Amino acid sequence: MTQDHVVALRVVAQSDLIVTVPSRVAILFEQTLPIRILRPPLEIPGVVVQQLWHPRADTDKAHAWLRGLMREICAGLKSAAPDQSEPEGG
Repeated sequence: MTQDHVVALRVVAQSDLIVTVPSRVAILFEQTLPIRILRPPLEIPGVVVQQLWHPRADTDKAHAWLRGLMREICAGLKSAAPDQSEPEGG
């Protein structure tokens, strides 16, 4: 979640506008903001997340640890993705 997602949801909650945000983010704010979560009218492809680093860091133990930690966290997020059948509409 980024600060932009939070700002966008707050703006939408006070207007007749719409916004597309990750379902994880919308679900977090559904209880605290007057918003409705709807399925988009078209398929939105997932985001590819990649790690890139300078070859000089290949053998750096601290860098390798951080890359491994990020890999574990991202794998956990993917497996904990919300059920896409939850939002209304579509």
